[in-house]
This record gives sequence, C-alpha cells and structure tokens, in this order.
Amino acid sequence: MKTGLACRGLGVKLGNRWVLEDLDYTLESGGIHGLIGPNGAGKTTLLRALAGLLPLKKGEITLDGTNLASISRAQRAREAGYLPQNGSCHWPLPVERLVELGRIPHLESSDILGSADRDAVRKALEQTDTWDLRHRTVTELSGGERARVLLARVLAGCPRVLLIDEPLAGLDLYHQLQVMELLQHIASEPGRLVCVVMHDLSLALRHCTVLTLLDRGKVLWTGAPADLLKTSRLDRVFHVELQAFHAECGPALVPVRRLDA
Repeated sequence: MKTGLACRGLGVKLGNRWVLEDLDYTLESGGIHGLIGPNGAGKTTLLRALAGLLPLKKGEITLDGTNLASISRAQRAREAGYLPQNGSCHWPLPVERLVELGRIPHLESSDILGSADRDAVRKALEQTDTWDLRHRTVTELSGGERARVLLARVLAGCPRVLLIDEPLAGLDLYHQLQVMELLQHIASEPGRLVCVVMHDLSLALRHCTVLTLLDRGKVLWTGAPADLLKTSRLDRVFHVELQAFHAECGPALVPVRRLDA
C-alpha cells in the first residue's frame, strides 16, 4: 500500500510575509522526493508544514487522504519523522540515550524500552554508522557525527514518512554517499515515503526519484531528474550558468559563473 502526502492551496505566513501561497504538492512512497531551490525559496517552510509543525493560513495537507490537522500529535509523531537542518543537542546525553528518545512516540504506560525498542535503536545506530559512538557524549561529537546521531534518533522511531532538511550538511564525502544510499534503501521499502531538502544538486540528481524546484514560495517544476536537465530552469532560478557532466555514476553539475555578474 502506498503512502501519500498532499498539499492543496497551501498558504503559510511567517510574520506578515507569505512564504508559501496557493501551493499544490503531492508525494507518494516509492522513491526519494527532493526539494531544491535557492535560499528563501520556501523549502524548509514546506517541509515543516508537511510535518504538521506550522499553522496554515490557507489550504490543507492530507496524509493518505486524512487531513493532517485532524490527526493527533501522538499519531503524527508515530507516522512522520522530521529532522531539521543544523540540528543541535544542548544536553550532555550519551549517544545511545539520545537515540532512544526516538522511541518515545511508541511507549505507552512507562518509559521503559522493550526488546523491539532496543532493536530499533540498535538498527538506527548501525544504519547511520554511529554504533561505535553509542557510549560517547553527544555534545562532544563533531558536527558531522552529531548530524548522523540525530538522523539515527529519527530513524529509531520507524516512521512511515521521513522529512529531512539538509541531511548532508556537515558530513564528509564518505558519509554523504552513505546517507543518500541509506535513504534510497529506506524509500524502497513498501509504504515508506522520504522527502529531503537538498542543496547539492549533483547528489540530488543522482539519488532522488522526483525533484521539485521551488522559488519564492511557488512550485516551478516537478518531475524526473533527467528531465530537469533538459530545461534551463536551474540556470534561471539559481542565477548561475551550470555545466553538466555525465559520468558512469550519473550526472554532475558545476557552477561556471554568476549570470548577474
């Protein structure tokens, strides 16, 4: 059974400014949905709205046809996992304890983790290559290590829907590829839906199944990554001349010059 998120006529205001207005957007399980666009395009706002973290001024968001606003917070926490960009942790918790917090939506009368909870925590640590960090204090980790631990906390909750903002920020090259391959694997599982905000266009082209280009709170284009390369939309939206190289592993984009220079 497919999982689906949909926005219809979505409008979100931050202060007195419309960040998203009259936006339609549909996601279905079966691959990675990538959100791309320049700074201020509305990518993070859209992701937070999909997670149910922002009040809507217009429109609605549905999960499998049910209005997201009618789903309890507890149920939303079990269904969808959200990872903000530049996530932080201000408490000196052991890494394993922090990842265990991802199981809170599944606990009932007590905060004692059962065997299924511990299995989920271990799997999340192993998936993110942080098992060897489990006894370290999270505030003593490097930025990239902490980013992977925070991803593990979200994965430990085993949500059907993953909404991840800039999952590659602060990661070394090895772990950038490892995280994208992990998200591809998760997205291939039945009923799992993965949506990521990305700034690395080359990795987005190679690893995402569907790309959506946002600018000024509007969806300008949605479709297969290969089709996006056939247009000049990226150059116009990012105001740079991009040169595409096609390698065996997939396309790569190199910014050549600013178009307003």
